Amino acid sequence: MNYYDTYYELPKKYLDYFNNFIDNNNDYYYLTDYEYDYCPKCLNKLDNLKCNRCNIDYSNGKDIYVSDDYDYNYNNYKYDISFVIPTCDYDNIIVYYVSFICLYDYEKGYDKKVVNTFRVYLLKDIINNLSTGEIYMYNEITPDKYINLDFIYMDNINLLKNNKYFKYIDMDKYKTFLNTSNVYELVNCFGYPIKYKEFEYLLKMELYNLARTDLSRVKFNNGNTFKERFGVPKKYYKIMKEMDINYSELKALRLYNTDNIDIIKFLSEYMNRIKLYDSEYLLNKPSNVLRLYNYIKDNDIEYYDYIDYLRFLKELKVSINNKIRFPKDFKEAHDKAYKEIIISKDNNINKKLINIHKYLKINTYEDDKYIIFPCYDIDSLLEESRNMNNCVRTYINSIIDHISEIYFMRDKNNINKSLITVEVRNGKVVQARRENNSSINKEDKIFLKKFEENYIGVEWK
Repeated sequence: MNYYDTYYELPKKYLDYFNNFIDNNNDYYYLTDYEYDYCPKCLNKLDNLKCNRCNIDYSNGKDIYVSDDYDYNYNNYKYDISFVIPTCDYDNIIVYYVSFICLYDYEKGYDKKVVNTFRVYLLKDIINNLSTGEIYMYNEITPDKYINLDFIYMDNINLLKNNKYFKYIDMDKYKTFLNTSNVYELVNCFGYPIKYKEFEYLLKMELYNLARTDLSRVKFNNGNTFKERFGVPKKYYKIMKEMDINYSELKALRLYNTDNIDIIKFLSEYMNRIKLYDSEYLLNKPSNVLRLYNYIKDNDIEYYDYIDYLRFLKELKVSINNKIRFPKDFKEAHDKAYKEIIISKDNNINKKLINIHKYLKINTYEDDKYIIFPCYDIDSLLEESRNMNNCVRTYINSIIDHISEIYFMRDKNNINKSLITVEVRNGKVVQARRENNSSINKEDKIFLKKFEENYIGVEWK
């Protein structure tokens, strides 16, 4: 088996693939904030782009480049993207991990790439310790249990067939499993097929989400029949495969047998969120499941809002009946219960929020198109949370304690309509989200950058 010690020893086909991929797949970059850059030969931290260990100056290197005028303003961002290259022989598997830093300028386009890390992970520790309950990937630099990746070099996957632990794995289905992963995990991708017999069976059944479940914690039932293994009759296999069911959804299907995908997903989400809040009454009968499903669907209610409502009622020690459990106007009942919770804890809370607004309104800022101003009171937070479908209503204590400041960014032509919810800490925007917690765009970032530049700090007593 070939063994490469440095990035530069990798075959040209790998290097060409990385470079072409980065150049042609702009949408795959994720914004990060790395404090250091590393030497690609020895992984030593660079000092002004110089490696004191290797005695190499990378500041003018052909393959390694860092912009001299690099900064974190809205025009210039640093992005990280990583690849893994698997290779093997009969007894062992080696995984090469390559991480790039790319500098991106919105006006100029992509800059040159920086090799940030090059690590080798030997999977022999997995192979030699199959009886242990943990899976570890080791390298001589830093031991890491879980390594998240962006992409796997798929052309090498068929090589794994030469390894004794992968010889019974269907490689086409294994590739599908890898291609349908949103976030690669080194352990998940290469450790599970080696360690867990359930993986091969789930792969064969094309239940890919179940195959990527944490198999060290999730145990499928013993038995020879489908129902013994999965806890549901085999007639539901078709729907399980169609929706690529995950473990949470499987638990929901076990509780309420149905071939309605929407109900399975609803019940799964509800069970994940409900925890201890009065779940037994609602879920102990099929009729209760259907009533809750139809009530939330017909009234366009978010799961977490309904669960918050149950929690509020419990904290207020309200005697719950079906009229209270399923109010005609849910939003009104929810907000009323929430305000009662806040007031029950401190009836001066609203006064404090109004007083904080009086001080923070000096930071009201506007340009030709947008305006941003601090929240007013409890009602303004409730309204923003409801309009934007976010959890800003839960920030009251953070505002009172001067940990966070909440601002509303609006279009000046429609100032009463929620647009962007903004959290500020120490004069810096730490969160800015559009409706449904969706990301803001470049124009939004530019406006918020100007807002930061005009921000005036308040010294709280």
